[in-house]
Amino acid sequence: MKKSMIFLLFFVCFNAFAQYNLSESVRLSGFGTLSISRSDTAVPVLTYRDIKNETCYDCDTTLGLQGDWLISDTLRSSVQVVKRPQDHFSDPELEWAYLAYTKGDLTTKVGRQRLPFFLSSEYYYVSAAYPWARAPHNVYDNVQGMTHYDGVALEQQFWLSDQTQVKISPYLATEDKNDFELYGQEFGFETTTGKGLTIDLYKDENQLHFSYFSATADNTRNGHLLVRRKLNLVSLGFKTIYDNFSLSVEGLYQKNLLSNWYIGLAQEQEEFSPYIQYGEGHENYKNRSYLAGVRYNVSPKVKLNLEWEYIRAPKTPANGFFSDVQLGGAIDGDSNIVSLSLSFLF
Repeated sequence: MKKSMIFLLFFVCFNAFAQYNLSESVRLSGFGTLSISRSDTAVPVLTYRDIKNETCYDCDTTLGLQGDWLISDTLRSSVQVVKRPQDHFSDPELEWAYLAYTKGDLTTKVGRQRLPFFLSSEYYYVSAAYPWARAPHNVYDNVQGMTHYDGVALEQQFWLSDQTQVKISPYLATEDKNDFELYGQEFGFETTTGKGLTIDLYKDENQLHFSYFSATADNTRNGHLLVRRKLNLVSLGFKTIYDNFSLSVEGLYQKNLLSNWYIGLAQEQEEFSPYIQYGEGHENYKNRSYLAGVRYNVSPKVKLNLEWEYIRAPKTPANGFFSDVQLGGAIDGDSNIVSLSLSFLF
């Protein structure tokens, strides 16, 4: 843990303002997050972060490196490797690695790509790119470890007017297997060949996002099938900026499985940017989260967040927000979480 902190602090202090243009066509960039977090419960909360009533210095530790190569006027490639909060520095995740060919308003991408479920999918781990310290967990942490896919995507852009643009992107995903953690246990999540569609509408400072993904999925444990279901995931998001306020609303729905959403409001200012957020989850139980914080813009590429979140769930042994199953004795159903986080781009 201490080595991780020293490594990230070195990047913040010395590299946050650097530009790595290796040549006219090759560029290296990156991002990172570190935090000090603590809750008021002995049972850890938030999957993959496991925050509890002990000060944690690396629950949100993230570091990403991205390389972009402009091969020609029509062909480019991009690779992104991320040390996620649940990873060790020695075992990061290859989040994307693809070739993209553009002709006119049509782009074809082949390789590993980010699953385009959400408004912030492209910068899922880049906390400097959204107001809060973490992507809203009510929605973003409910796809059982899926953040990318291997396959092919088409991206067609249409201009309906000078201010209105529509982007339509159908895609095919090959069979895949992800490992994810639930209540302190490791599970497998295997999907068949899937198909998806995203539609984005941009008008001035407004964005409307729709996403659909279909596949057959198996939940496994130790190689044994637990349940098989037909996935038909639907997500819908809307973001608007008016004056110096930004409003974001997103929901994720799967019949008979989940119906989760959040709404967040932030006031964008030159130095201090306050924000609030409310979220709900409906997965065999109902849970709520209330969040308030303020972001200090140290520079355009360095952000400091002070954040408080209150989460509340039914007092059942497995209640969603808490990372462990609570058996016997009193059950924690709510928790206060305080976080001080530093995020940066380079």
